[in-house]
Amino acid sequence: MSRSLKAHIFLVLITLIWGATFVVIKNALADVTPLFFNAVRMSLAAVTLALIFHKELRHLTVGAIAYGTLIGACMWMGNELQTSGLQFITPS
Repeated sequence: MSRSLKAHIFLVLITLIWGATFVVIKNALADVTPLFFNAVRMSLAAVTLALIFHKELRHLTVGAIAYGTLIGACMWMGNELQTSGLQFITPS
Protein backbone atom coordinates (compact mmCIF):
# COMPACT_ATOMS: atom_id res chain seq x y z
CA MET A 1 0.00 0.00 0.00
CA SER A 2 1.40 3.39 -0.96
CA ARG A 3 2.06 6.12 1.60
CA SER A 4 -0.43 8.39 -0.16
CA LEU A 5 -3.24 5.83 0.02
CA LYS A 6 -2.45 5.09 3.66
CA ALA A 7 -2.51 8.82 4.46
CA HIS A 8 -5.90 9.24 2.77
CA ILE A 9 -7.36 6.25 4.61
CA PHE A 10 -6.16 7.59 7.96
CA LEU A 11 -7.48 11.06 7.12
CA VAL A 12 -10.96 9.66 6.39
CA LEU A 13 -10.84 7.48 9.52
CA ILE A 14 -9.88 10.40 11.77
CA THR A 15 -12.59 12.55 10.17
CA LEU A 16 -15.20 9.88 10.95
CA ILE A 17 -14.04 9.60 14.56
CA TRP A 18 -13.92 13.39 14.97
CA GLY A 19 -17.39 13.80 13.46
CA ALA A 20 -18.85 11.10 15.71
CA THR A 21 -17.66 12.95 18.79
CA PHE A 22 -20.09 15.78 18.02
CA VAL A 23 -23.00 13.39 18.53
CA VAL A 24 -21.49 12.08 21.78
CA ILE A 25 -20.90 15.61 23.09
CA LYS A 26 -24.42 16.70 22.10
CA ASN A 27 -25.84 13.76 24.09
CA ALA A 28 -23.63 14.55 27.08
CA LEU A 29 -24.83 18.15 27.10
CA ALA A 30 -28.35 16.95 27.88
CA ASP A 31 -27.13 16.21 31.43
CA VAL A 32 -24.43 18.82 32.17
CA THR A 33 -23.45 22.36 31.20
CA PRO A 34 -20.75 22.96 28.58
CA LEU A 35 -18.49 24.58 31.17
CA PHE A 36 -18.66 21.58 33.50
CA PHE A 37 -18.28 19.13 30.61
CA ASN A 38 -15.15 20.88 29.32
CA ALA A 39 -13.74 21.29 32.84
CA VAL A 40 -13.96 17.55 33.49
CA ARG A 41 -12.74 16.64 30.01
CA MET A 42 -9.71 18.94 30.06
CA SER A 43 -8.84 18.13 33.69
CA LEU A 44 -8.67 14.44 32.82
CA ALA A 45 -6.48 15.29 29.81
CA ALA A 46 -4.18 17.47 31.95
CA VAL A 47 -3.75 14.79 34.61
CA THR A 48 -3.08 12.12 31.96
CA LEU A 49 -0.47 14.27 30.22
CA ALA A 50 1.14 15.21 33.55
CA LEU A 51 1.49 11.51 34.40
CA ILE A 52 2.99 10.71 31.02
CA PHE A 53 5.37 13.68 30.86
CA HIS A 54 6.12 14.19 34.57
CA LYS A 55 9.90 14.13 34.03
CA GLU A 56 9.77 16.87 31.40
CA LEU A 57 7.67 19.16 33.63
CA ARG A 58 10.75 19.95 35.74
CA HIS A 59 12.48 21.48 32.73
CA LEU A 60 9.79 24.03 31.88
CA THR A 61 10.81 27.66 31.79
CA VAL A 62 8.70 30.65 32.85
CA GLY A 63 8.41 31.67 29.20
CA ALA A 64 7.16 28.24 28.18
CA ILE A 65 4.56 28.30 30.95
CA ALA A 66 3.43 31.81 29.93
CA TYR A 67 3.09 30.90 26.25
CA GLY A 68 1.43 27.60 27.15
CA THR A 69 -1.08 29.45 29.31
CA LEU A 70 -1.87 31.87 26.47
CA ILE A 71 -2.28 29.10 23.91
CA GLY A 72 -4.32 27.03 26.38
CA ALA A 73 -6.66 29.97 27.05
CA CYS A 74 -7.25 30.44 23.31
CA MET A 75 -7.88 26.72 22.82
CA TRP A 76 -10.22 26.67 25.84
CA MET A 77 -12.24 29.58 24.45
CA GLY A 78 -12.60 27.92 21.05
CA ASN A 79 -13.58 24.60 22.61
CA GLU A 80 -16.01 26.25 25.02
CA LEU A 81 -17.71 28.21 22.23
CA GLN A 82 -17.95 25.11 20.06
CA THR A 83 -19.40 23.02 22.89
CA SER A 84 -21.84 25.78 23.86
CA GLY A 85 -22.95 26.01 20.24
CA LEU A 86 -23.81 22.32 20.24
CA GLN A 87 -26.54 23.03 22.80
CA PHE A 88 -28.47 25.05 20.22
CA ILE A 89 -27.79 23.30 16.91
CA THR A 90 -27.72 19.76 15.60
CA PRO A 91 -24.38 17.92 15.58
CA SER A 92 -24.64 17.39 11.83
